[in-house]
Amino acid sequence: MKVMAGQFEKGAHQLERQMYWRNMRLKIIICLIILSVILYIVVPIAVKFSRDNNNSENENTNNNETPQNTTSNGTLRFRF
Repeated sequence: MKVMAGQFEKGAHQLERQMYWRNMRLKIIICLIILSVILYIVVPIAVKFSRDNNNSENENTNNNETPQNTTSNGTLRFRF
C-alpha cells in the first residue's frame, strides 16, 4: 500500500508539472495573440498620424518660404 501511495504521489507531481507547462504555454499564446491584435490596430494609426503630422509640417514650412525664382509679390524673377 505504501508503494502504491508513493507511485500515486510521484505520478500526481509529474501530472501537475505537465499541466502547469501546458497552461503556461496556452497563456503565452493567448498573450501573443492579444498583443498582435493590438499592434495590428495601433501601428497603422500611428503611421497615419506620423505621415499626417509630417505633411502638415512640410506644408507649413513651404508656405512660409518664398520660392527662389519668384519675388515677394509673386512675379517671376529671372537670373542672367
